[in-house]
Amino acid sequence: MATSATTSHSKPIEEETLPDYDAEHFYPVHIGDTLNARYSVLGKLGYGVTSTVWLRLHIRPSLLFLAVSMYCQIFRDSSYVALKVYVRTSPDQANLEETVNRHLSGLSTSHPGCFNIRQSLDVFYLHRANGFRHYCIVHEPLHATMSQFQRLHGTARPLPEVLVKYFMQYLLQGLDFLHTEASVAHCGSLFRPISSGNLRSPERHDSCWKILG
Repeated sequence: MATSATTSHSKPIEEETLPDYDAEHFYPVHIGDTLNARYSVLGKLGYGVTSTVWLRLHIRPSLLFLAVSMYCQIFRDSSYVALKVYVRTSPDQANLEETVNRHLSGLSTSHPGCFNIRQSLDVFYLHRANGFRHYCIVHEPLHATMSQFQRLHGTARPLPEVLVKYFMQYLLQGLDFLHTEASVAHCGSLFRPISSGNLRSPERHDSCWKILG
């Protein structure tokens, strides 16, 4: 059953429609749940092969959350967060992801691309009675993807040149920060391939909406 509000249905929905879906691999999240004694589940933002993503009301901040929020200047938006709950992961994979996220969060740099990389505000594990554990990352919520902006008025259409330049500058600055400052390569299982479907505008910028009207 999809990890959303409890419903009665026989037709697969959401992550249930994914190839090789196995309910045992997904943590059963429900709207109204409070996770890690800090995050109240308000709704579902998305899903994929490796995780489900939820909108949460932040109840009680951790020290890591406060530190990263202030460093990245997003504390004013921190009442609501996006929480990614990964499928059951191997210890090696989870440890690698946690190491990279903590490495990025702990960097001290003036590189402008730092603010183009979504930092983890909190990380923790959810444990289940069957012994499975699920790695969880708390992020700042983001806006629509580049692809969604293209379909804002229905049928997909080319974006204005000024908006394409904005996205490209945002992307290249972020990649340069990862490569030159953080010494993290955009490859392997930690990062999804870059595409218009996963290149998102940060919530704190509303210039995209103004350009598109």
